[in-house]
Amino acid sequence: MRKINQALSAIMAFASFLSVARAELKPMIDKEQLKKEKQDLKEFKKLAKEFNSAIKSSNLDYQNVIWQRVRVYIDKEIKETSSRVGTMQKSNLIRPNKMNAQDSVEMADLPQGYNPHVNGQIKNLSKEEIEKAKKQNEKIGDFVELSKKQKSLLQQISQLKEINSTTTSGVLQEAKSQIQKFLMLMKDELVLLKKLA
Repeated sequence: MRKINQALSAIMAFASFLSVARAELKPMIDKEQLKKEKQDLKEFKKLAKEFNSAIKSSNLDYQNVIWQRVRVYIDKEIKETSSRVGTMQKSNLIRPNKMNAQDSVEMADLPQGYNPHVNGQIKNLSKEEIEKAKKQNEKIGDFVELSKKQKSLLQQISQLKEINSTTTSGVLQEAKSQIQKFLMLMKDELVLLKKLA
């Protein structure tokens, strides 16, 4: 009897996970979002090329304008990625269903404890449904890692506030390489989005 009680306790501990995993798992990204991300990638490539030509120029104002546009664009992309991660995590949260106001423990004519006929009770899950939920959580984890890399890169990029006459070509080349790294992260994000679509 003690083992049965322990087993029931373990089942109830995972009840919230099971109730959400029962919900139909839909693609987290639609075609419009994927198309927008492709367009963002094209725009950033264009901006990166513009920065490459700007650092060859001797016009500091032009270099600063392009550099600020790059920083603003990167910041906007990071906020979009963070927002997307938050939305995915919320949609994949484990929320218990609202339970029926009538509890089977208080009803003498029904068995005590789990009663599948009472509305709002936890449904049984198949192994496939649990695996689907785990896979989606792994994909969300990939997005979290990508977001961390982007934020780390933004901190490095933010160290160069403006370009002036004392800025060396080495600093500009470092900024150029950081822009290329961010471009690669955007491509990685697009690959992850395609997996979710």
